[in-house]
Amino acid sequence: MLFVSPKKQNRQYMKKLGIIAAKGDLSKNFIDYSKDNYELFIVAINGITDPALVQDSKFIWIDIGEIGKAIDFFKENNVEELVFVGSLAKPDLFSLKTDMMGAKLLAKITKDAIFGDNKILSSLVEFLESNELKVLGVHEILKTLVVNAAVFTKISPNEQDNNDIEIAKQVVKELGALDIGQGVIVQNGIILGVEAIEGTDQLIKRCGELKRSKILSGILLKASKPNQELRVDLPAIGIETIKNMKEAGFKGIAIEAQRSIFLNQDEVIKFANKNKMFVLAF
Repeated sequence: MLFVSPKKQNRQYMKKLGIIAAKGDLSKNFIDYSKDNYELFIVAINGITDPALVQDSKFIWIDIGEIGKAIDFFKENNVEELVFVGSLAKPDLFSLKTDMMGAKLLAKITKDAIFGDNKILSSLVEFLESNELKVLGVHEILKTLVVNAAVFTKISPNEQDNNDIEIAKQVVKELGALDIGQGVIVQNGIILGVEAIEGTDQLIKRCGELKRSKILSGILLKASKPNQELRVDLPAIGIETIKNMKEAGFKGIAIEAQRSIFLNQDEVIKFANKNKMFVLAF
């Protein structure tokens, strides 16, 4: 008689979930949570995904342009739902090596004159769903990562901080309409920098060299773009974000409630309180 361990037996009845995993804490947090609730099938990206993330799951490695290989993997394993997690720098689309399906997707993306991150990811979502794969948002599964409007720290923004936040909201709104970035740093009414292709960490580092005051001040604001595809690439902050802000000499972080991901919440709040910084969701 074949003996099946309780763990393996239960796994047979778990709902299947596909994951396309990029780099960063979000991938680790999401996979750690999901592996106890789903049978995971992970698509890892060469040179980007941490190999440790795919342990104890069924997985394949692909190059960025091999979308057909990813689709085949999911279908062969009867996976019907999938999630994108982690951060991925926008590649040079015109130098990508693609498979046949990847070439079709690339043609769809590049037919427009401007194709920012949201355009690329929205096109990818549409392409996957046209191949009978349902794309879910991280926030639909790991709901604790999405927060309501609140000030999370002992320190609240002062009048100047609030002015900087209002300026930053307008900047992100205008740039988001052009599919440019999700973040901006403002200090004492001066826009020090906006997030472009380099990502948030490099934005903070760059602006740290441009700050106009040695007094602890200046804010990072992250918000989704108008018409943002919310199932992929929601704005996110975590412990590295607040540490980088401290190192650069800035005072606080503002994120958009219900449309941002807040990682390592307890750790971030503890660090911010210790360093007289603030974190809020507006």
